[in-house]
Amino acid sequence: ESFLSLQTLNVNLTQVTTIVIVGVGMTLVIATGGIDLSVGALMAIAGTLAPLIFQALPGGWGLAASILLPIAVAAACGCFNGWLVTGFGIQPIVATLVLFIAGRGVAQVLTNGNLQSFDNPGFAVLGKGQFLGVPVQVLLMLVIVGVATWVLRHTVFGRFIVATGGNEKAARLTGIPAVRIKVLVYALCGALAGLAGLITVSINSSS
Repeated sequence: ESFLSLQTLNVNLTQVTTIVIVGVGMTLVIATGGIDLSVGALMAIAGTLAPLIFQALPGGWGLAASILLPIAVAAACGCFNGWLVTGFGIQPIVATLVLFIAGRGVAQVLTNGNLQSFDNPGFAVLGKGQFLGVPVQVLLMLVIVGVATWVLRHTVFGRFIVATGGNEKAARLTGIPAVRIKVLVYALCGALAGLAGLITVSINSSS
């Protein structure tokens, strides 16, 4: 009786939000025949950059920058992964191992190993805000899952992703830009990992 409630549903959904968001990015990567081990490290990098950027740029611009720039950096790291895979022919599990190992070290260096004070109501909306009684992070998760599902099933880009993962050589022969598709997919995976990192920081560090 106590378990079957909206409150329990909300709690369970918020517990899996970041995992699902990262999982969407990973799904796109796996659909191209790859894998990305660095998503946890990219979450750490994005989560570390957010308070540092806000402290450097307080106010409205700082809030926007503390959300957009960490996601952009995580996406750039994803591009780096894609570049290693496509440009050098390195196996994805090996290529992404670089950031898997180095990413958390970078986060430690940026903060000198210290917790960063980050108390901003606007940023806290990502992890603690609600809209019509539904947590904002859950709404973000549902939107991301819905968009990714639609893209994979109903768009040319989605068809290209699946075709590249099914048979990359055949995809190239039919004119599909497999290299660009892979790099873009790794970038999207990085961006989603960055968003998940921001949500985690918002939950734990903002009020």
